[in-house]
Amino acid sequence: ARFDAVEKNIREYNVIKLKHNMHSLKGIFANFRANKLKDMSTELELKASNSDSKELHEMFSEIKKNVEFFIEELGNIKTSLDER
Repeated sequence: ARFDAVEKNIREYNVIKLKHNMHSLKGIFANFRANKLKDMSTELELKASNSDSKELHEMFSEIKKNVEFFIEELGNIKTSLDER
């Protein structure tokens, strides 16, 4: 749901809501110690006011790719633990 909200914020260029949602995602990533994702979220949050929607969309696409990789890695860790 949060990702859908961010995409809508970018599409509508709603900087205030975009910053809020990116800040929330940054906190989630920090809780998982996903530092690269946290840093990418921080960058998007900071650039929200000074970038066009195309650049923001590209940045968010990179975040989503990294989230997919992170989820895959978590699955690998779970599988490894289940095999013990």
